This record gives sequence, C-alpha cells and structure tokens, in this order.
Amino acid sequence: MTKLSIIVPIYNAGKYLEDTITSILRQSYFDFELLLVDDGSTDDSLKICYKFSLQDSRIKVIHKKNGGVSSARNSGLVKAIGEYIAFVDADDLIEPDMYQILIKALEQSHTDIAMCGFVAEVTYKPSATNPSTFPLICNHPLELLLNEKLGAGCIWNKVFCKNLIKSVRFDETIVYSEDQLFITEVLMQCNSIVVISNNLYHYMHRQDSLSWQDGNYEIWQGNFRARKQIYQMILFQKSEDILQKYAFEEYVKAIFACIRYTIKYRKEAEYHRIMETYGLTISNYLRSANLPLGKIWEYKTYIKSYWMASVFHYYPKHLKLL
Repeated sequence: MTKLSIIVPIYNAGKYLEDTITSILRQSYFDFELLLVDDGSTDDSLKICYKFSLQDSRIKVIHKKNGGVSSARNSGLVKAIGEYIAFVDADDLIEPDMYQILIKALEQSHTDIAMCGFVAEVTYKPSATNPSTFPLICNHPLELLLNEKLGAGCIWNKVFCKNLIKSVRFDETIVYSEDQLFITEVLMQCNSIVVISNNLYHYMHRQDSLSWQDGNYEIWQGNFRARKQIYQMILFQKSEDILQKYAFEEYVKAIFACIRYTIKYRKEAEYHRIMETYGLTISNYLRSANLPLGKIWEYKTYIKSYWMASVFHYYPKHLKLL
C-alpha cells in the first residue's frame, strides 16, 4: 500500500507547475503517489501533467470540469489510496526532505498530524535544514490556531493521517479561506499534532494568484462565510474561552473586510445590507474588545454611516489621485 498521497489542485498554473512537480519528485521520501488534479485548465497545465506522468509511474492525472480549488482537492481525496495525505499548491515549492522529516516525526510520535514551518517569499531560497530540531507534541491542536505564524490554519505544511480526515471535505461553495474551514474541522477531531520548526514549505507570492485579487468580492465573502462557520463550530464544541474569543475576532474582522470593500468599490446597497444584518454583532465586539483607540476610531467611522465611512476612508485617498 502506498504510504503517502500528495494532492495538487491545478488551474492555469502552467507558468509554475513544472517547478512545483519537480520539487515534489525530488523528495528523499519515495513511497508516495502524486495526484495532479487539473480543474479544467485552459492553458498548458494538463499537457504538463501528462508529460510528467509518462516519466514517473507514481503520478496520477485527474482531469475534471472546472469547479474550483475545493472541488479539485475533494476529487483528490476521493482517489487517494495513501495511509497519509498531504497537499501542495500548484505554484509553491517544497524542500527535498520535507516528507521524510514529517512522516518520521508522525510515526515516531504516534500523533494524527505532522506540521512544519513555512516561508512566504517572492523568489525561492532554499531553507537551512537543522536535522537536530526536536519535534514538539501538542495535545491541544486547536490552540495552535492562536499563533498565526505557525501556519496551523494552513493545509499545505502538514501530513495528515487519512483516518483523521474521514468524511471531512472542503466546502465547494467557498472560494477563499476554504482551507481554514477544513483545517479547523479536522483539528477538532485531532488528539495530538507534532510540530517541526524547520521551514520546509515555500509559499510563493504570485501577482496572479487569487489572494492578490482585491477587487473580487467573492474572496471577501468567502473569507466571511468561512470565519462565521469556524466561530459557530468552536462555540458549538464549547471550546476554551480564549479560542472562542479568537474565533469571534476573526469573524468580526471578516465582516469589516467586506465593509471596507463596499466603501472602496462604492457598493452602497451592500454596505447597508451588511450593517442591517451584522451591525449588532460589530457593536457587541467594540464594547468588549481591548483595542487601541486608533483602531476603535477606524471601526466606528466605518460603521457610523456610508457617508462618514466615505468621507474618512474613500474621498481622501481618491482626491490625492486627482
């Protein structure tokens, strides 16, 4: 039986895909299958996938109608036969010993997930690997979400026991932060996680990636929906107060992100809809949150009225451009 299934969702990633696949095939850990899930690409991504599949029998190409990154990852999960599951984005890179280190830590610790550090960069620079790094075991996995620098909310810097994931799937109706929602649900079922501090995953900043598309409201709506569901799940589970506070703050931040969008892109009707629906939630947050005065002023000028938000946060910036 194959030990590890590596799932790569692909959509029009032809510019970066060869480097990504090559970094995976260079792994010192050999016992894996590489599931390249082409999500209806219109560039040469599928051609690149088939080219590599002829060179390495561990590669399986899945070609499907475009349905989004969550749909692609779910297709990979259905086809995966490995004892362990890992994800890599189609424009990122990994260190040659990433999976050898993570699977060794996973099997020695008898935990459910192994997680490594990551580096976000524009140009790839190999990480300095310290083989003497001592793994740390956390028996309260959800609490790792409190430290965003660890990357606990990411899916691509981890190896999961397949039995842990079971029927958990990515929400195909959400186009952004869907991984945060997935990982939270998985962590709720996780007993323990082993953490390796080495930066073994390279998250590459690309100007054409979805996260750079500020004007796409689906991104902000997706983030809001994910954060709302995460907050509701943590409340339902009756998690520690500090986790509930964290989830609520992230939920409110997601609401504010949508409000900022409506001001920046002049969507007055949407602004009023948000305020009518979530105004009370925001007011409750501002009454209880320990925020700097400057941040409180910023938030209050956004929610007082569409006119005031425009005066303080739209017109000054745009008048400078005239």
